[in-house]
Amino acid sequence: ISILISVLETIGISLILPILTLIFDNSGKSVIDKFFFNYFDIIDRKEIFTIILVSFSFVVIFKNVFVVISTWLKEKYTLNLSVFFSMSLFRIYLNKSINFHSNINSSELVRNLITEVKTVTKSFLMSYLNIFAEFAFLFTITLFLFINNFTVTFFVFTFFGLSSLIILFFNKNQLTKYGEIRIKYSTLTLKILKESFDSIKEIKIGNLFESIQKNYFKFINRSGKMNILATIYSSFPRAFFEIIIVIIISSTLLLMIFYNVEIIEYIPIIGLYFFAVFRIMPSINRVINNIQSIKYSTPSFNKIYEDFNNKTVVENIIKKIDFKEEIKFEKISFSHNNLENIIHEAEFSIKKNTTTLILGKTGSGKTTLLDLILGFYKPISGKIYIDGNITNLYEKFNSWINNISYTPQSVYIYDDTIEKNITLQNDKKNINYELLKQSIEIAELDEYVKNTQRGIDTIIGELGSKISGGQKQRIGIARAIYKNTNLVILDECTNALDEKTEAKIVSNLEKIKKNKTFVIVSHDIKNFKRIANKILTIENKLIQEKNEAK
Repeated sequence: ISILISVLETIGISLILPILTLIFDNSGKSVIDKFFFNYFDIIDRKEIFTIILVSFSFVVIFKNVFVVISTWLKEKYTLNLSVFFSMSLFRIYLNKSINFHSNINSSELVRNLITEVKTVTKSFLMSYLNIFAEFAFLFTITLFLFINNFTVTFFVFTFFGLSSLIILFFNKNQLTKYGEIRIKYSTLTLKILKESFDSIKEIKIGNLFESIQKNYFKFINRSGKMNILATIYSSFPRAFFEIIIVIIISSTLLLMIFYNVEIIEYIPIIGLYFFAVFRIMPSINRVINNIQSIKYSTPSFNKIYEDFNNKTVVENIIKKIDFKEEIKFEKISFSHNNLENIIHEAEFSIKKNTTTLILGKTGSGKTTLLDLILGFYKPISGKIYIDGNITNLYEKFNSWINNISYTPQSVYIYDDTIEKNITLQNDKKNINYELLKQSIEIAELDEYVKNTQRGIDTIIGELGSKISGGQKQRIGIARAIYKNTNLVILDECTNALDEKTEAKIVSNLEKIKKNKTFVIVSHDIKNFKRIANKILTIENKLIQEKNEAK
């Protein structure tokens, strides 16, 4: 379509010459008159003029129809490309390891998915397509003008070409630098927004409004300044070319008047080049702007390309790893980033349909041990056996995790209903309401649900802003029970509950423990001790095992 538009654009400009010739040359002996007489046997100037004007009108109409179609197709393609990249990158981030997410600020990932993908698509990739479209037009119009007058055309394009190269040379690195600065402050802007809304209570209590607003203004202002500078750079070529063209045309006309040249004789050729230049000038300006846009968005492209290039290879899930008898750790050691060991040569086993209680002081490595069982991290040494088979849980994560229900220390609550937060299902057809009812009862949420006006359809707010900390934890427990797996891992799942409620939940868990394998981390052993078959104590990076806890 771009080539077709370029051809129609060139035809439209080429028709300017015969129109002006017929207007200013009344001799009836012009090249246009002779052309129509020799090829079509037409001598009536009104008829000739009508044919040319109608042709010109149709060319302009068709060209603009194709321009609209081309714009629609291009925008649709841009949207589809942006959505594809964003979805692909989102999938890559979701498949990244826990270690990756622990070492990067989520604001950077959000920025890449929302802002940088769009920048790469519209300002980087589409700029190449735009440049191709403009070059297609410039090629066709140049070919026509060279045929018409080689010398003048050579002068015009030499001037535009050299001017463009000079403009691009003087800002070749500056725009890339501005793009890097924009990325940096865009990340900081998203970061401060996320942290501010997540910590709104602390901000109000600490009266931190002024300092946070000051930082927010600094970041968003700095990012905005980079966009302003980029816009100024993009507007410069057009202003420069317009000034130079007006000076050249004015000077040429003044010289012709000064030397008594018959201007009327040159009006058609002057008009042709006048219209051609004022179509060429925006086209060259767009080429320069797109090249500048590529430079400005290069840091965004490099960032997105790096993330695509470093994507995690996801295992093909052939079948779920069966857990029928025992999980066994043999001399398992682990450290973060090859620093001092958090877990050192751990040796223990977890029998199926038993309850294992893990105890230890804050920071002793209890949650890290759970992460190793979950397969979030890869041990630096040792072996893990599932039913006697050596199994790399980290590499087989997607096959292994189907066995597990997990309640972390901090339960994530969606801004949705109680039902959605427990089942994690969008389609009600996929919900097992009998299991949902049982999960609510085990987590001691039934009284709370009964006392709400809308029951399980009650919206509980962003991050659970409409419920208490204890209710959040109970929703986490209900979520783990609803998943209905054999292996249930609970990490400090009752530390926000009162002793009475905790005792009720423990009693409820005891009723179903014969068909479940519980691994529970807790500071307080008073309630959980009575249902534990085994207690693992972590102290000084070592694990001590005590069987048949009573």
